[in-house]
Amino acid sequence: MLKKLDASLVSDLWVFRVAAETANFSRAGEALAVTQSAVTQRIQRLEARLNVKLFERERGGIRTTHLGTLLFRACSSGFETMDKCLAELAIAASLPSLSINCTPSLTLSWLTAQLAEFTSERPDINVRLFMEMRQLDTARMISENFDVVIRYGAFPLPGTNVVFECAEPLFPVISPDLKRKIERSELPELVLLHDAKPWPNSLAPAEEWSLWQQKYGTPWKIPTRDRFFNLAHLAYQSAINGEGVALGRSLLVKSCIESGLLVPLAENQSVNIVKYFVSTQSDSPPLHVREFITWLQNRMASNRSESY
Repeated sequence: MLKKLDASLVSDLWVFRVAAETANFSRAGEALAVTQSAVTQRIQRLEARLNVKLFERERGGIRTTHLGTLLFRACSSGFETMDKCLAELAIAASLPSLSINCTPSLTLSWLTAQLAEFTSERPDINVRLFMEMRQLDTARMISENFDVVIRYGAFPLPGTNVVFECAEPLFPVISPDLKRKIERSELPELVLLHDAKPWPNSLAPAEEWSLWQQKYGTPWKIPTRDRFFNLAHLAYQSAINGEGVALGRSLLVKSCIESGLLVPLAENQSVNIVKYFVSTQSDSPPLHVREFITWLQNRMASNRSESY
């Protein structure tokens, strides 16, 4: 019993389809650029494998049997579907591609949603998005085929071709309910929620909070303790759940502030030390990459929270 397609069977089915369309083994051979004998041998091999008779001879040529007609209809439908798919693949392959490598929290909390709008505006660009913290210098960008790399930190990574940088204000964010409890002096302590590895070369798990406290100290009058996560995105979710206060990055917490899930713990208490660094393989990338860079720069500048 025939159980599955293989290369030999698919090839024979293609010969059968052409033979059925032309109703003549000689014309089929001409269409396939093979001899009539080769066509005959392939049909015979197919009939032996399927254990059915596919053609009957008639004056002036051949015609398919009942079972041959059924097989021809199936082959025509299948190969037409493949032809359409191959045409679509050819179109997709001809479109410019854009490969982006971005830090996880920015990807999850901001970039994914923004890219939906970009791809709707530019359906002619195939976009691939990867999220990771790994350091990628220009040589690695080229070898791994990344057009744009977005990293976060106090300084750009060595060996990168930074085309623009975007300051990211940091300020404490908290759930509205927990903020009211602080204002009413109902909390015995306050949990500081940390991204333990905010950037690849960060010096300590509490570095972001340390940068903020160097400027503002500890304005709350209750004891604090620490809780650490490996992503800022998780710290913000913990803050939404009312488990403590997180140090919000403006781009990342904008939607949460607008929806009322988070509020600034205090007004006008931000620091502007860290940035997003956007790198490309060269100073003169392809046009579609330059267009994305311009779009990204404008989007970052206009989407930061103004609630601090």
